[in-house]
Amino acid sequence: MSDLGGGNITLMKTHRPQPVDKKTPESANHQHPETLNPNLVSAKIILIYAIIGFVWIVLTDWAAEFFFGGTPSFERAQTIKGWFYVGVTAIIFYLIIRRSMGLYASTIERLGRLNATLDSYAYIDSLTGLPNRNSAERFVTEELQGDAAVFLLFDIDDFHNINDIKGHAVGDELLRAVAEILKAANPSPHFVARIGGDEFIVIMRGPIETLELEHAFEGMLRQIRKPWSLGGSEFYVTYSAGYAICPRDGGDFLTLLRCADTALSAAKDLGKNRFVKYDETLANDRLAAILLGGDLRRAVTGGDFKLHYQPIVNLQTGRAEGVEALIRWVHPTRGNVPPLAFIPLAEKIGVILEIDLFVIERVFLQANIWKGAAARPLKLSVNLSAKSLIDPRFVPELRRLVAATKVDATSIRVEITETAFVENYEEAIHNLLEIKAMGFILTLDDFGIGYSSLTYLSRLPMDVLKIDREFVRKASEGVAEGAILKFIIEMAHLMGMKVIAEGIETEKQLQILKTYGGDCVQGFLFSRPLPEPEAYAWIQKHQDKTEG
Repeated sequence: MSDLGGGNITLMKTHRPQPVDKKTPESANHQHPETLNPNLVSAKIILIYAIIGFVWIVLTDWAAEFFFGGTPSFERAQTIKGWFYVGVTAIIFYLIIRRSMGLYASTIERLGRLNATLDSYAYIDSLTGLPNRNSAERFVTEELQGDAAVFLLFDIDDFHNINDIKGHAVGDELLRAVAEILKAANPSPHFVARIGGDEFIVIMRGPIETLELEHAFEGMLRQIRKPWSLGGSEFYVTYSAGYAICPRDGGDFLTLLRCADTALSAAKDLGKNRFVKYDETLANDRLAAILLGGDLRRAVTGGDFKLHYQPIVNLQTGRAEGVEALIRWVHPTRGNVPPLAFIPLAEKIGVILEIDLFVIERVFLQANIWKGAAARPLKLSVNLSAKSLIDPRFVPELRRLVAATKVDATSIRVEITETAFVENYEEAIHNLLEIKAMGFILTLDDFGIGYSSLTYLSRLPMDVLKIDREFVRKASEGVAEGAILKFIIEMAHLMGMKVIAEGIETEKQLQILKTYGGDCVQGFLFSRPLPEPEAYAWIQKHQDKTEG
């Protein structure tokens, strides 16, 4: 049983379906040394009949001739011999047939137990004891039959991290505990099933207006969204869920599952830890994302990506110190697609590494061109996805590009956001150290949002701290935020890091950064991101500029 009040659980022996025969289906066929074989039974009967008949004829003919030969009793002896033979044969056949029928009955019984075992495997989840996907489909088809109900698809956010970090034993224990919570919260006539991995289905029967959905969902899932103590350590669990309404959104299992899955995907895209109701807009958005994903895959090799460069200005000199390379997708029919629309999609469909490598190679080549043409050395900044950073293919590919282009790695800043260290800290740090050993300058991007922590920052091998535009905006509007910004800049300098502020749009923001000791800035106050020819012209114009 579970103690859910304080976030600790103590699990009793798992309640799993108990098949009639405890043996596996494979071993069930070997329960007895003999099994029913019609050919063998027939052969045994014929053989025994032939042996008995032969022996009987030989012995009885000899005995009759020996005792009654030449006497009137000889014919009577022959008659008695025949009847005796029939009687003995009948008894033997009876014993043989009885034995065979026993084997037949035993085989039928074992087949029945085997069918019961296979049925339990087909419709019951062996880990949690809940019905499985097959059972859920049968429930919707045979019992629900289009009646009013809510079809909820639920899963645990980032469950793979629990398996990877805590181990599969802890993950299995969590799944069993979640199954108990869902089952206790949804007694008959409602239905709960585990359909695979960390995904569960809850079917809440009844008219939609009587269910008080949000209250019911929150009451049920609040017991899951909390700190858990399992496997000797504590961790926090959140959930995402999507739901569809039967029969409004569909009456069959596959349609309801598709609708709920669309809503679940929307919940994930909105940041997880929530539930979302299905509607046609979600379906249209998902279809559009699928189509866009296909276009994105083609764009990786089709030359639809372009680079723009936004200048970075040194606050002390007023000169252009470098640029940040920003990718642009020129879609053949949609026109310019903003990065916020396709970068998350690229991560989701698994092409982000190819895109990152495309940008890096172009930046390396551009760095070589500008190295011989610019009046002063430039630093080119390139963004690296968190997923690419921990991809085992990335570092070898980066080395290959360095060797192929002969770029000066000390002229390249590699920008990584803090999210890169959340999913796989050890792997991210290992790869960062590899990148730094090649000579690249490491920049922590978007500092001031998400997981920002100066203590956390002190453990990262960073050379540059880049303050997020939203943090800069708030610092220009409030005294407290300004004081925090000043403290961050001072602490970054004490840790040996350079500070760049992005999103500078007003003179007031610029003056605040100058006053607080920032090193560099970028933003629309100076220039928007520009195509390569315009960016180089801007750089030439501002490299000789001195602070006035």
